[in-house]
Amino acid sequence: MTAILDSLLEQKIMNATEDMIVFIDREYRYRFANDAYYAFHGIESSHLLGKEISGIVGEENFRKFKPLLDRAMRGEAFTKKDTFELPDGTQRFEEGRFAPLRDNAGEIIGATVTIREITEQELAIARAEEESRRAAHYLEIVGVIMVSLDKNARVTLINKKGSEILGYSEAELQGRNWIDTCIPGEIREEVHHVFREVIAGKIHYPHYHENEVVTKSGERRLIAWHNVLLREKSGEII
Repeated sequence: MTAILDSLLEQKIMNATEDMIVFIDREYRYRFANDAYYAFHGIESSHLLGKEISGIVGEENFRKFKPLLDRAMRGEAFTKKDTFELPDGTQRFEEGRFAPLRDNAGEIIGATVTIREITEQELAIARAEEESRRAAHYLEIVGVIMVSLDKNARVTLINKKGSEILGYSEAELQGRNWIDTCIPGEIREEVHHVFREVIAGKIHYPHYHENEVVTKSGERRLIAWHNVLLREKSGEII
């Protein structure tokens, strides 16, 4: 009786999720599918259980699916992302989690597959990557120096124009102290002091100021700076 109750509880849990869950035996036949799987394929259990996968998803999809099932039936548990196309031509993304299905003796008798649609997450990642690419492209084509420093005045980013004016490659400046590297010696200590006070929140950071920088060759250039403090969501300066 306990085993029956446990089985019913497991089915309720699996049917409560929006993820599609199926159990496949070694002959590539359906042994279990949850409600989400039935709903997606528009099929009833009587037309699915005991049937071979190829008859439900088609031979082409089965040929793509079979090597993944074989990996799970050899004892491997893994996750695989994939794309599929809806009848209207819309491309969707899914993530399949594959794992061996074992009997009470520990013998592998098939595979379990949990399929989750991740279209929104993938599109959000793609949008973020595109925005990052555009921002990086802008940094390279804009005709001004753009430099970012951390709380210790170390260079975290400099654009192509900045590298050209200063005579350093981006790799040469990355991680180096900006003040010690590019600020003239006679005002270096003063700039260090002002920078520390700004980071500590003790003084206001000017949005605009002018000062000289020293290039790699020792040449001095007068630069007009427009400054912005970078902050965490909490308001802490980063």
